[in-house]
Amino acid sequence: RGGWAQRAAVQIDRLSPIPTGLTDARAAALPTAGLTALRSLELGGLLLGRQVLVTGATGGVGRMAVQLARAAGARVTALVRDAAAAGGELTQIGAAAVVEHLDGDFDFVLDAVGGEVFGLAIEHLAPGGLVVNVGTPSHDATVTFRAARLDRAAGAAIRTLNLPDELVRHASGVVDLRRLCDLVLDGRLDPQIGHEASWRDVADAIDALLTRRVGGKVVLHVDQPYVGAASRPRPTP
Repeated sequence: RGGWAQRAAVQIDRLSPIPTGLTDARAAALPTAGLTALRSLELGGLLLGRQVLVTGATGGVGRMAVQLARAAGARVTALVRDAAAAGGELTQIGAAAVVEHLDGDFDFVLDAVGGEVFGLAIEHLAPGGLVVNVGTPSHDATVTFRAARLDRAAGAAIRTLNLPDELVRHASGVVDLRRLCDLVLDGRLDPQIGHEASWRDVADAIDALLTRRVGGKVVLHVDQPYVGAASRPRPTP
């Protein structure tokens, strides 16, 4: 819905200036994944010294969440498909443990996978814990979990978070975008760009993401118009 357009009309009060010293590419990697991770973690309150689990930790939201949770003083466990392949990178950005199977309970869980993993995360909540789900494999996915595992976690809660709805409730994400930019400039947050290319190579970039050939974020640069664009009528400013 306009995601690949060269130009877009945006309300001025929804814009956050890119601070000096931050490249356009690194800034471009922040909004969706960064705001989703930030808003989700804030639902958990004070995370200092808490046990935090991030599922789908190799993805864009997951990598941001690992770093932000670590910066908040949490002990972060990253749940991934292949711990041997992802362990080095995730440990470097703040994960205390990188696992393929869960053991123990967590005070806060950010689930970026959904489905079966969402159900598993619910079963590993500590008393008073919270799991926030931000991703689902499909609209028809069914989440199942053993009720007894949740019942023993007195006061535990389950939340879902949808970024567009969050932005509407909070008017915009301008303030949080500034916070994320400052964290990058301070060296406390790495946008984790895995691939940069021209927006003319959209198909290859999407395929790289879907086939997991690229970890982290893909940034596409609007460098040149598509062939034939010059012959089309230009919109009136």
